[in-house]
Amino acid sequence: MGASSSASSQLTCLSLHLPSWEGDVVHVTDGDTLVVMKDRKEVDVRLYGVDTPEKGQRFGAKAKRFAAGLVGNKYVRVEQKDRD
Repeated sequence: MGASSSASSQLTCLSLHLPSWEGDVVHVTDGDTLVVMKDRKEVDVRLYGVDTPEKGQRFGAKAKRFAAGLVGNKYVRVEQKDRD
């Protein structure tokens, strides 16, 4: 087998360890946390590598509005990187 076959197999194996799914964003909790529908259930999704002010902190409301403007009421693909 050539190098490209080996690389392709390796990528396939890696993708098995990173589950992904799609759903509708039904709520933006704050600037780095969303609620997304998965199999008719609400799932809290924290954005990996993103840290924004929480509700009640300075600029928390602005961070929430910004996130809502990007993904609020949209259909998104969630790629799990870690579990909180």
